[in-house]
Amino acid sequence: MKRKCKSCFRYIEDWRDAKAKGLKAREQNSLADISYKPRKGVSAKCLSIHKDEPVSANDKGCKYHKYRWSWNLEMWWKWSVSYKFGRWICEHIICPIGGLRKPVPLEWIDSFNGMTDEIIKNGEPKCPRCGEMPYSTYQCVFCGQRFIHDEKIEEFEKPSKIEHKDCVICGDKDSVSGTRAKINGHFHGKCEKCGAVYME
Repeated sequence: MKRKCKSCFRYIEDWRDAKAKGLKAREQNSLADISYKPRKGVSAKCLSIHKDEPVSANDKGCKYHKYRWSWNLEMWWKWSVSYKFGRWICEHIICPIGGLRKPVPLEWIDSFNGMTDEIIKNGEPKCPRCGEMPYSTYQCVFCGQRFIHDEKIEEFEKPSKIEHKDCVICGDKDSVSGTRAKINGHFHGKCEKCGAVYME
């Protein structure tokens, strides 16, 4: 079977060309778009080799060429078999064994507030054994290491204060109520009047 670009998934369509031909433009830069085959008469751009000129569906496959069935098989193996098996091993073997170790104090590292461009001192928890974010103040979800509850953890587990803001959609004053994340400083709330959801 000869390798042709029409059998490869590494391309993206020129939506301007598709629109000019009266076709509905596909969403760009997404897995949903590159899962389709190139449409006849619509110029496509290769995602593997960075070329400015359009790629024809009948061009010869390059060294990065991969058939769609092999890519789908790899994705199935990665997410349906390998990932689930790895999580099962972690939850039923690694974490129970790791939970037998003596509890240790939870480490804290600096985190970045993307809203104000500032560093939050000791704002993010870190597992002292595996170095990952534990996603729990009781036990690490990756290695099973247990943590000692101290004043820092008790302060971290306290609920965030409710903040009120003006809604930019309906213009109502102090109608948006929500909380701010302690790790990255992001605000999440909802307008009580119009129902607009805020994530900033």
